[in-house]
Amino acid sequence: MLNCIYHCDYCYLQGMFSSAHVVMFVNIEDYFAELDQMLEKHSVYLPISYDTDLLAFENIAPFTAEWIHYAKNHANVTIEIRTKSVNYRAIRHFEPLNNVILGWTVSPDFIVKHYERGTSSLEARLANIRQAINDGWKVRLSFDPLLHIDDWREHYQECVDQTFMTIPVEKILDISVGVFRMPKDYLKNIRKYRNNSDLIYYPYEHMEGVYTYPKEIRNQLIQEVTQMIEKYVPKEKIYTS
Repeated sequence: MLNCIYHCDYCYLQGMFSSAHVVMFVNIEDYFAELDQMLEKHSVYLPISYDTDLLAFENIAPFTAEWIHYAKNHANVTIEIRTKSVNYRAIRHFEPLNNVILGWTVSPDFIVKHYERGTSSLEARLANIRQAINDGWKVRLSFDPLLHIDDWREHYQECVDQTFMTIPVEKILDISVGVFRMPKDYLKNIRKYRNNSDLIYYPYEHMEGVYTYPKEIRNQLIQEVTQMIEKYVPKEKIYTS
């Protein structure tokens, strides 16, 4: 599936496609057949929901269920399902699998309201995360992308505190931390037709075909937010991207 029901200001999809329409590919069996051939040669780690939010669409197109069924019968594939949705109930009836990871993007409520339009609140996401963990699923948290906005320290501190006072820390699989970055051509495309977002016109640094924050800001964001998380979570469970 291409495109998404959410409207995140920092999402590369808005610069990747010329249309905002969602495109759904119904030939999922072809994807399974191609993956079968790959698995004959080696194991595969497969993130399936980076060009859309599959779980958000599950009540319309149950592709997540299809991938869970596939993973159940193929031990040498690991599936990661990334989401911002609160639609965990759509797959809750499935038995948790060791080779399926549910990954939630975790954002401060200020960012949810101003830059992730259409997505659910932090509180609602955390309730879904807590339920999934308690049901036995492997859960990954992604504090990504970190955004360099006014009062960012306060926003991320509140987010981190709320997150780890809500969910069982010891049962989290791992945590990723990363800053805003976008391919150069995608950002240029977005700037052609959008002028209403401070994120789009931030003076980013160009590095090897990607726009991101200058090194000093990148390091500051990652270091300080990681330190906030380390007050709750062992270092070995945290990685940066």
